[in-house]
Amino acid sequence: MRKPVLVQVVQFGWRQQAEYLRTIGAAVTLRMQPGGAPFVTDQGDLILDCAFGPIADPVALGAILRARAGIVEHGLFVGLTSDLIGAGVDGVRHLVPPLT
Repeated sequence: MRKPVLVQVVQFGWRQQAEYLRTIGAAVTLRMQPGGAPFVTDQGDLILDCAFGPIADPVALGAILRARAGIVEHGLFVGLTSDLIGAGVDGVRHLVPPLT
């Protein structure tokens, strides 16, 4: 994965969540505001940017993150859509999963 996965955590005990994420292979960075204060969501939570490197099984990783108390949400977004429209330097692409 080229970008870190965002992991939203409750403020209470966020350091323990960061340590847990390290034990499952992430390089963890607390997201900061430009002024140097931690970025706080509108729900009062913190964001940990987690660099996992290549993720072999994003569905399994998402399930692991979802099952952990104190982790509110993650940025893998697996299984939420049937189509993807993306734009880049090569133009617009429409991606759909293969039929099973």
